[in-house]
Amino acid sequence: MTSQSVIAHIIEASGVQRGDAVLEIGPGQGALTKALVSIGAEVTVIEIDPDMQEVIRRDFPSVRIVDADASQIDVASLLDTSVQWKCLSNLPYNVGTKIVQRLLTSTVQFTGFTFMLQKEVGQRMLASQGERTRGSLSNFVQAFGTVSKVCLVPPGAFFPPPNVDSIVIQIEPRSQAIFYPSSLEHFEYINRALFAQPRKSLRNSLKKNLDKELVRYLEKESGVDFGLRPAHVGLNEVVDLVTALERWYAKG
Repeated sequence: MTSQSVIAHIIEASGVQRGDAVLEIGPGQGALTKALVSIGAEVTVIEIDPDMQEVIRRDFPSVRIVDADASQIDVASLLDTSVQWKCLSNLPYNVGTKIVQRLLTSTVQFTGFTFMLQKEVGQRMLASQGERTRGSLSNFVQAFGTVSKVCLVPPGAFFPPPNVDSIVIQIEPRSQAIFYPSSLEHFEYINRALFAQPRKSLRNSLKKNLDKELVRYLEKESGVDFGLRPAHVGLNEVVDLVTALERWYAKG
């Protein structure tokens, strides 16, 4: 990334200040790292490329470098979980979604996430109830935090320029996931089943993967309108479905 204006937008949205503990994933040549260090943040980077590690080690000796694959590792095993962290990253397009999901479910105390992603992926994370692009990813991310758009990023902000547009989003974590005290497992189970057939009614979409008797029970007990399409079901209604699912399991 070469655009200083985009870097400035990312830094401003993140609210990073001197002394903050900051995690950056995939720093590359260190364009964003340089801005963070200049502020006086305490920066840890996760970088798997040895050549990029050497660049960061040479140019930013105060930065802690972790040699790991952020899409595969639990960051709680790498970071001090007794302090609060901010996370900023220009995420790799091919594994960006997986990394975001890992970070949101981590036990690390993150107070904010500022991510650059492929535009289409970021728009799905932002999609509101009723929007055509709303799907299981929208529900997942929004269950853990409030998502807002920072700015769009054209290919020309990079060298060499990619073939896609990018977007910067900000996620402000909730104090606890919206489905708490239900389990993440049950939330994901319902969330995936909801969008099995996204263009059909909720009733028909759920029947794709769930037992018909269970679907009838969920319709009766949750109070959710099963005639709606999945994208029109609100996040609180998804939670109602998860709660009903757990009652189903509890009654044996």
